[in-house]
Amino acid sequence: MAKSRISEKISETNKKRILYYLFKNYNTFTTRTNISKDLNISFPAVSNNVAQLIEEGFILEELDTSSSLGRRSKKIFLNPDSKITIVVHIEYQNANIFFLDNHQNNLRHKKMTFERNIKFHDLWKLLENEIKTILGDLLSENQCEVLGICVAIPTPIDKKNKKIIKSRFYGWKDEPIYEYITLEDKKIPVFWENDANLLAKGFYESNSRYDNVLAIYFSMGIGMGIIINGDLYTGKEGNAGEIGQLKVEYKGEYEELEKIISERSLIEFAKNKLNLTYEDSEQILVELERNNQLSIVNKEFEYISKKIADVFAPVIMVLDPEIVIFNGTVTRSCPSLTENIVNKLEKLIEKNGIFEINREENLLIIKGSFWEVLDNVLGFNEIKTLKVL
Repeated sequence: MAKSRISEKISETNKKRILYYLFKNYNTFTTRTNISKDLNISFPAVSNNVAQLIEEGFILEELDTSSSLGRRSKKIFLNPDSKITIVVHIEYQNANIFFLDNHQNNLRHKKMTFERNIKFHDLWKLLENEIKTILGDLLSENQCEVLGICVAIPTPIDKKNKKIIKSRFYGWKDEPIYEYITLEDKKIPVFWENDANLLAKGFYESNSRYDNVLAIYFSMGIGMGIIINGDLYTGKEGNAGEIGQLKVEYKGEYEELEKIISERSLIEFAKNKLNLTYEDSEQILVELERNNQLSIVNKEFEYISKKIADVFAPVIMVLDPEIVIFNGTVTRSCPSLTENIVNKLEKLIEKNGIFEINREENLLIIKGSFWEVLDNVLGFNEIKTLKVL
């Protein structure tokens, strides 16, 4: 490689490192000197890259007026308003669309509902039209650029062949995924990832203490996101963590775990056994939790918690994560069920203190989706792979 090309590559890498640093510390001010010191990059190189990032709209700079003595330095911070990132989270017959600024503030939110038998192509067209409508409004109000879209979906993704592998609930199989949408002759990239994987990624990006994370997403189905040494592990074909597809013995036969234990199965149980008639799925789960002292509900919760603990305990022992996090609609709406699962897991693996129940709605999946776009569009994947952060 020619010397000029090597210098160019180093400069590109340093620029990505600086931008990554600013996104990780978006809520604080910094200076060129601090960046140079923290990242071990020469001051002239920092200044050159900062100038480029200011021109590209990523960075704002202003005089530090906090000190009245001596020469005032310039404060540098991530410009919240120059870019928009879009997150789509597909769940149980609904999808939430979030429009985020660079500081992960929610600029606009739209919830859509749809029938279970909807075709994948038809759902995407509904989502695409809604995204374009809202984007038109946002872009008319602000001079900004759209970085990309991440779709969090309850199914594994075959990224090599660019298709959905299988959604048992919706009946989608081998559906080709859409790689971009077009808005005013501009192509906006679309990235697809399993919801449990994005849960793990969101937690990892929010907590610098942990490099090995297991995220259990108990919602429409039940799945795991796996972070090993700071990297998301998806397996050879994208099926890593698809524990809900595991067949377990049930009433003398073998059924997929999430067919008998999931948001859907709990809702059907509540409707059939408690005669609940609510339309809203979360309201049904909340009512189920409220009746957890009834013998029939208590027995069902006990069966579910034992079955999940028996399946997950060996996985936790093998992976040996620093932390195991629970999230999802069932986790939020039925806390006694999740706590019972954790209690059984602690007894089976004889470890305390590694489990965390997170009840923040969508927050970690939104964060994971936000970073999925940044990693792919801004090239953060490259510097993470090089371990030069």
